[in-house]
Amino acid sequence: MSGERNDFDVGIVGASLAGSTAAILLGKRGKRVILFDDAQFPRRKACGEGLSARGWSELLSLLGNSFALLPHTTLHGYTLYPSFSSLKEPTQLELEEDSTIWGVERSSLDTQLLENARRGVEFLNKKVQRIEQSQQSVCVHTDTQSFRCTHLILASGISRVLSKQCGFDGPVLPQAHRFGASILCKLDTFLERVLVFPYDHGEVFLTPLAQGQCNVSILGPKSFVQDFLEPSFRAKLLAEIARQANLSLAERLSPIVSGPFGRHMERSAKERVFLVGDAAEVLDPIGGMGMTQAILSGKLAATLLSEQTSEEVDTLANEYCRQRESLSLPMRAFGSFIHALLHSSRGRTAQATLNQMPLIRAWLFQQTIDITHGNPNFAKTRLGSRMLGSISSFLSEKTA
Repeated sequence: MSGERNDFDVGIVGASLAGSTAAILLGKRGKRVILFDDAQFPRRKACGEGLSARGWSELLSLLGNSFALLPHTTLHGYTLYPSFSSLKEPTQLELEEDSTIWGVERSSLDTQLLENARRGVEFLNKKVQRIEQSQQSVCVHTDTQSFRCTHLILASGISRVLSKQCGFDGPVLPQAHRFGASILCKLDTFLERVLVFPYDHGEVFLTPLAQGQCNVSILGPKSFVQDFLEPSFRAKLLAEIARQANLSLAERLSPIVSGPFGRHMERSAKERVFLVGDAAEVLDPIGGMGMTQAILSGKLAATLLSEQTSEEVDTLANEYCRQRESLSLPMRAFGSFIHALLHSSRGRTAQATLNQMPLIRAWLFQQTIDITHGNPNFAKTRLGSRMLGSISSFLSEKTA
């Protein structure tokens, strides 16, 4: 190796949403930051490509009006399509203007964030080979150099190699592992909603994007993803979606796979290392929750590190764990709620009933959105998230 550098307050491994968000904020606050990523941008990632209003608002506050120039589509709600004969009409879930979803192509979003991050931090397009943590610092090793940092933000996605080197235990996995895949399609119809289709034990999401495109992503058992990778199965599935929604779809790029979803680390910070984005928790890609979680966790880690006034590293790590759990709890609960609403017998009864009462349906759904987008520091949000989880459990119970 050619030498060691010891002049960084924070090292960040991974320059996607979470890592670049953290880098931008820390750079603006005058911290000495080095950002690592060995990928070539723009790059594709398996993603639902929807961003919640809260995530969009955070990026606007971070980047200013120039961010709004990124091509996107404003989405004003969900359409849940039926898979049961007892449901004749889709369930329309409306969003208020300040709770909209933004359909934005992930590769463009990642690239713009990295471009902004590189203006205020040092960027190294190198693969991190090894991480060593001591009481005073964290040493990041590439194949040619070592960099000593006071703290490290690990935004390395689902891969566990680096987090394991930092002493983190394995992730907690749900009982039924769910995997995902996504594909970019050409869309001939202008849509202002996310379309959701139940499929066996999974879901299919169609998220409209700008410039006549849409993202079709699936979530479910590994067998569903394996089937989706087969061109003949995928063609039949896309044709069925097009028939139900009365639109035309044409594949533009081959599908990409990710998962398992629903997994999270028992601790998201340990001593001087902070896990952000998918490195901490992989949320179901429903309504922009995954992309929003990445942005919020990156911002949270950067905010705590930029405001640090104490050398008590354990106190700082514990505070990050507590606040990150608070911000992800409502998003996790929202995913469970939508899944239960789509797949359970009680869920279909609830949809059929609410379809006859659109005002009540709109009001109830708005409450769930308020919970999902709420301030994680408020007890109301935490209580509402637990209530939403209880409703999901009730809907999921089998009925006679």
